[in-house]
Amino acid sequence: LRATVEMLAAEKVRAGFTPDAARRAALAELGGVESIKERVRDVRAGAVLDTLGQDVRYAIRLLRRYPLFALTAALSLAVGIGANTAVFTIGHSLLRFSPVAVSEPDRLVDFGRSFDGLPIGFNPGSYPDYLDIRRRTTTLDHVYAHPLFPKDMTVESEASNERVVGDVVTTNYFAALGARASIGRLFAPDESDAQGASPFAVLSHRYWVRSFKADPSIVGQTIRVNRYPVTVIGVTPEGFQGTTVVAVDMWVPMSMVTFVTGAVPAQLDARHAGWVVMGARLKPGASVQQAVADLANIDHALRQEYPGQENPQPFRLLSASPMADKIPLAAAALLLLGAVAFVLLI
Repeated sequence: LRATVEMLAAEKVRAGFTPDAARRAALAELGGVESIKERVRDVRAGAVLDTLGQDVRYAIRLLRRYPLFALTAALSLAVGIGANTAVFTIGHSLLRFSPVAVSEPDRLVDFGRSFDGLPIGFNPGSYPDYLDIRRRTTTLDHVYAHPLFPKDMTVESEASNERVVGDVVTTNYFAALGARASIGRLFAPDESDAQGASPFAVLSHRYWVRSFKADPSIVGQTIRVNRYPVTVIGVTPEGFQGTTVVAVDMWVPMSMVTFVTGAVPAQLDARHAGWVVMGARLKPGASVQQAVADLANIDHALRQEYPGQENPQPFRLLSASPMADKIPLAAAALLLLGAVAFVLLI
């Protein structure tokens, strides 16, 4: 640029300009050296990074000048991002059905007694209902049951004594989900659910790693669940938690329900006591609509056979989902997702 200015100024001097006037005329003709420099800088490689570097250095100087503001801004961003991440993670788990280590989850269904007057969701059913449906269905395989909510249990072993979250399931539960053990084995469908018949336990992979240091020799050992001795027969695959959003530490068979949960034996025979969530896998070639009709036929037959009981709500069957029987919770999750989306937008 200096050479160009000097050449233009020399031409002006030869044309009769004084040296000072020639230089001013040359600069005016170029349009300003500084503006040309800025235009060149804007198009050169790395200009964006250079500008970003300038902005970062300027921001750092400001933050060092106002440390209280810097700390407040950082904490606000951290809380906002953390809350959004947590809620979106929960919402994804609740509303998108993609269970880990479960075979063909699209063929799983959940069912129970309908809510009184509501067209959505369902209530838990009774254990006799479960047994009748399991015997009579023509469209469902491996009809299983477990309590509506997991249970707090105390586990005593050589490695630890602690409180865990456990679930009580019928022995065909893992077969229905198509799950396979990472070590040992899982409950077999032909094992008995009669009280006290199958004193076994299956550990979650996470609990096995956390409390037993991933020691494979735990299989075959005896532990005490709520002071009741049971044998550990296997460990589920990593990430497996069935079809629920609750991360369970341990599964015990329905044959132990009275020992580990405090349920009374009469509860197993009470047809009016709704306390189990039921599920199954559709048989090959069967559809959800056919299963709904099958369940309606079973319900009609049960009403004829047991006319003396209170008029129960009809059965309702839905495709499996962690929210199938928790519609109010699903609505709350959607509302919460909308709220955090608005916060994220802000």
